[in-house]
Amino acid sequence: MDQKKRYRILYVDDEKENLIGLRVSFSPYYEVETALNTQEAMVLLAKKEICLVLVDYKMPDIDGISFIEKVKCLYPDLVFIVVTAYAEIDVVIRALDLHCIFSFVQKPWQLNDLKFTIDKAIEMYQIRVENKRLKDDLIEKNICLNQALGKEQKINHYKTSFIRNLSHEVRTPLNGILGFASLAKGMDCDGEI
Repeated sequence: MDQKKRYRILYVDDEKENLIGLRVSFSPYYEVETALNTQEAMVLLAKKEICLVLVDYKMPDIDGISFIEKVKCLYPDLVFIVVTAYAEIDVVIRALDLHCIFSFVQKPWQLNDLKFTIDKAIEMYQIRVENKRLKDDLIEKNICLNQALGKEQKINHYKTSFIRNLSHEVRTPLNGILGFASLAKGMDCDGEI
């Protein structure tokens, strides 16, 4: 993980004590934003560049997975960690089907384990952003290459057309000269054939 940049993470949980605990524990490492509900979280996501969202599964307005489904369409590079006091298998399967959840973390979390998980999730975010940048570069280079190929094809067309016309224009007088030369070759010195 890039040690120079302090990445911004967002923790969404309806229990204020959990938000305070995470902020106090992880502020030395990351820019920590917190939200008591999903509406606050949406406002923060719109205002700030966030790379990782930790979201409690049990929320009063919508569950964490439904929130992730809503957010991932708007912010496709985001990485998510679901924080939960329990994990039923159907919840885990539903979450995994989204293909954007990095991990599940059990409450209460272990500080070192959660720090390691967050660091790895941020690395995943960095990879997503770099892949997107590389893909955009390739698309731009492909567009430039296609434009260059189009110009080259046009130049080749003009060159072929010019050579064809030049060949026609030169061949006609040459055929006349060759014809006269052939006639002259077949004549006697007296000028008779």
